Amino acid sequence: MGCPWAHRTNIVRSLKGLENIIQLIVWDVSLVHDKKGWGMSGRPGFEKEPLYGFTNLRQLYEKANPEYEGRYLVPTLWDKHKGKFSVYGLLSALECSA
Repeated sequence: MGCPWAHRTNIVRSLKGLENIIQLIVWDVSLVHDKKGWGMSGRPGFEKEPLYGFTNLRQLYEKANPEYEGRYLVPTLWDKHKGKFSVYGLLSALECSA
């Protein structure tokens, strides 16, 4: 993983046994180095995001808020049922689960 925060979050996800609850989608770090942001390069394992078929993280941010103009950051926790980011859901899942 190219982001230290995402790496740490994944370690805690594993230590807490949340692999079956929180799906891990790894974005291609090579696009970040090319100044294109987090995305899917089309290389094996990085074809497209599995829920909506997006090819970059910007699309997920725009789905949540079409007016968003900030940075597109990882790690993120996406609530599939509500169709939006769940920052507090990530914190509580990592802090409170066994």
